[in-house]
Amino acid sequence: LDGVSDPSGTIIFLTTNHKDRLDPALIRQGRCDVQVELTFAVDEQLAKCFSRFYHSATAADTDRFVANVRAKAGGSRVTMAQL
Repeated sequence: LDGVSDPSGTIIFLTTNHKDRLDPALIRQGRCDVQVELTFAVDEQLAKCFSRFYHSATAADTDRFVANVRAKAGGSRVTMAQL
């Protein structure tokens, strides 16, 4: 990332599935100022996503959707990207 351009006003996203394998110089303070872990989705996130696309859905529809997502995912571990 060094020397690419003037970083003023630029946001760069780094993603990895293995943060522990990254060179500490890459993610040091000043180079990588904010670190956010994206974990598995909770029921509230699944429900809100469903409601955004289906405005007329009832609470029962939303609950059924969340239950179906959980069942198809083999339990509770699902990411928003998988959805």
